[in-house]
Amino acid sequence: MYGNADVAKNHDILVEFDCTELNNENFQIIVNLAKMLQDSGEVGEMEFDIFKFYINSLQTYEDKLIVCKSNLYL
Repeated sequence: MYGNADVAKNHDILVEFDCTELNNENFQIIVNLAKMLQDSGEVGEMEFDIFKFYINSLQTYEDKLIVCKSNLYL
């Protein structure tokens, strides 16, 4: 585990947890992480269940997932 907020400052979001405690129920927290972060709208540290979140930026990158280089669709 990182256990150190200084490491987290190099990332937009860092999730820390003990993998021995991971189960199907709390795995859903990771699956729904984007929605949770969108709903919270807060930068900072947060703990939920077995997870500790270090949130430095809520910027999303959907606009960078698909690149269209054709002028036909612009």
